[in-house]
Amino acid sequence: MSEAIALSPPSKEGGLTFIEQLAAASCKTCPNSDAPVLLGTHKRIKNAVFIRAACGLWSCPVCGARNARRWIARLINGMKDPSTGAMWYFVTLTAHQNWRGDEASLKNLRTNWPKLRKRMKRKTEGAFYYAMVYEPHKDNSFHLHVLTNCRVPAKWYKDNAAESGMGYQADVSPMKNAGKVAGYVSKYMLKSVENADRYTKGMRRINVSQNWPPLPELDNSSNDYDYAPVGNKPGAIALKERYERLGFNVADPLHIIDNWHE
Repeated sequence: MSEAIALSPPSKEGGLTFIEQLAAASCKTCPNSDAPVLLGTHKRIKNAVFIRAACGLWSCPVCGARNARRWIARLINGMKDPSTGAMWYFVTLTAHQNWRGDEASLKNLRTNWPKLRKRMKRKTEGAFYYAMVYEPHKDNSFHLHVLTNCRVPAKWYKDNAAESGMGYQADVSPMKNAGKVAGYVSKYMLKSVENADRYTKGMRRINVSQNWPPLPELDNSSNDYDYAPVGNKPGAIALKERYERLGFNVADPLHIIDNWHE
């Protein structure tokens, strides 16, 4: 479906950071030829352009990177939101030792996380916030990383994670700034893009508590283009000819019509 995009850990010789790699990947054009085609028209200046919409899939190296950047922005926005007022902690949790490998470890973590989450909420004074991502490891098992305002020691997580059915290994680190979190999370999101085939189909790559602040809405008021879907190649050709007769300058910068996959 998509072309490969090389993503790798930053090197000591000045290689791109994880965030910079995500930024570079997300600036490319979505390579999914099955994504819908749109025709944008600007009536005032009589311009029309054919574009291919982004597929939005995590398995797409371009859209997956865009999804990751959007989530990183939301996490940073939430940490800095005055309504949260939280001291943040970064928690690493493991799957039960008898549940190893892709499917087994994911099933163990996803099944038992709600039990631990309820315990964490009971230990938190005031509003409880969390964001969680899954990280695949070289041994084909997943770990769970949680950003939260639940203030308990590592020993509490070790005991309560084990009692909830997860692994007994756990680690807790206080997070003093959002930038450090962005660096951590970008690494895990990068792995999510690289290892898309190791995740259960349809699962969320990242989850947040319902009260986590949303990102501010984008202001699209300056965009004067109207977009409509184009169903097939004959329809695209007909629209192109129609708008040219109406005096529009019709552009197809990616040669979508010529390269259309029916």
